[in-house]
Amino acid sequence: MKKPNNLHILIMVIASISILVGAYQILQGDSFSDHFASILLGVSLFGVGAINYKNEKDENK
Repeated sequence: MKKPNNLHILIMVIASISILVGAYQILQGDSFSDHFASILLGVSLFGVGAINYKNEKDENK
């Protein structure tokens, strides 16, 4: 049985960092619209990584 690709986990970690940095900047008082793209891309990337990780994990059962 093949292990799920660690690349999906790396993508989810990078996405989480993007979300956290965007949220941190907003909490520091910056404008939400300045960091909306960072948060949106982080959420989208995390979702893609999670879906692909789950699909690959289910495929290898």
